[in-house]
Amino acid sequence: MKKHTLLLIIASVFIWPMCAKAQESSIYHRVNLKLGHSNTPKFAYYWDEFTVGNIRLEGNYGLTNFVEVGGYFGYDKFLNFRMPVANQDNPETGGQFFYTYQSDALFYGINANFHIMPFFVKDKRVRLDIYLSAKIGAISMLAPTRSAYYGTAFDYGGYAGLAYYLGKNWGLFAEYGFNKKVKMSEMEPCLRYGVTVKF
Repeated sequence: MKKHTLLLIIASVFIWPMCAKAQESSIYHRVNLKLGHSNTPKFAYYWDEFTVGNIRLEGNYGLTNFVEVGGYFGYDKFLNFRMPVANQDNPETGGQFFYTYQSDALFYGINANFHIMPFFVKDKRVRLDIYLSAKIGAISMLAPTRSAYYGTAFDYGGYAGLAYYLGKNWGLFAEYGFNKKVKMSEMEPCLRYGVTVKF
C-alpha cells in the first residue's frame, strides 16, 4: 500500500502539474536551493546503516505557478564489510571472518516539487510554503568489488514538505515521507530537514 501511494505521489508531482499554465507567482522562474540532512536511506540490517546521514544539496527551478524541477547530489559514509578469500588474504582462516571498513556513497538524481499554497494564497509575500516532493535517482557505493555493498543502486522517494522563510530569501524546511531501502524493494519512513534559499 505504501509503495502504491508513493508511486502515485511521484507520478502526480512529475507529470500532471507540468500542464499547468504559467503565470506570475513567487514560484514561476524562481531558483531554489536546499541544503539538508536525511536519516535515510538505510540498509537491510542495523550494522550496515549509514553513519553520517544523507547530506544533500538540491537545486530547483520554477516552471509554472506550482511546479519546480531540478536535481540533487548527496554524500554519506557507511560500514561495509567483506569476507577474506582462503589462501589469499589469510590462509589460516579459510575465509571465516569479516573485514569491516568505512565506504563512501554518492546520491544523485532528479527531483520535483508540487506547491500547494498558490491554490489558496495569492500573496507572493507569504512566508509559509507547503508542497509535495518526489525524487528518482541512484546511489553509487564507492567500494572494492568484493565488498558486501558496492556498485550502483536505484533510489526513489516521495514526501510532503513544509518551508518557512524567516527572511526574504532564506528559511528552514522539513520533509517527511517514504524512501526505498538500499538494494531492497521495501520502503522506509524518511525525515529530512535543513536550510532553503530562494532567488
